[in-house]
Amino acid sequence: MSLALLPQGKATISFPSSSTYEGVVVQGSAHGEGKFVWSAPADWPPDKKFRKEYSGWFDRGSLTSKGKKSLYVLNKDIYQGEFEDGRAHGKGTFLWEDGRYFIGEFVNGKVHGEGKLVYPDGKEQQGRFEPCTAYWYKPLNIPPRFWPGNPIELKIFTDLLETEGWK
Repeated sequence: MSLALLPQGKATISFPSSSTYEGVVVQGSAHGEGKFVWSAPADWPPDKKFRKEYSGWFDRGSLTSKGKKSLYVLNKDIYQGEFEDGRAHGKGTFLWEDGRYFIGEFVNGKVHGEGKLVYPDGKEQQGRFEPCTAYWYKPLNIPPRFWPGNPIELKIFTDLLETEGWK
C-alpha cells in the first residue's frame, strides 16, 4: 500500500469493538503521544464498571516509552512508568486497588530489580526483587497499523503532518 494512502496526523479512531485511539498517527501507526482506551470484554459483567486505558508514548504502533512516563489503568490498578513492547519495563510505580504500591524496576511486565513495596498499614520492604512466576499483565496490544481496509472507522482526522519517514 502506498504511504500516501496511510493515515497521517492527529486522529481519533474508533474500532468496531468500541475501543478508541486518540493521538498522532505516522505512516498508519500510532507514533508519538496518544491515548488508547479498550472496550470492556464481551464477558464482562454489565453491572461492573470497566476501565482499561494507556496514555503515553507509542513507537510505530508499540507501547514504548523509554525515558518517558506513561500511564496505564486497569479498573482500579494503576501503573505509571516506562513501557517496552506493551509491557511495564524500566522504572515505574504500580498501585494496587487494595492500597499496596511498588516503586522500582520492572522487566518484561514483572517487578524485577531494585525497589520498595509499601503496604496499606505503612510497612515496607526495600531491596532487590526477583521476578515471581506470575506476569503483572499480559502485553498490551493495539492494532499496529490503521489504514483503509482495516475493520476500523476514522471518526475525526485533522492537522495533517508531513513526514519523511521513520528516523
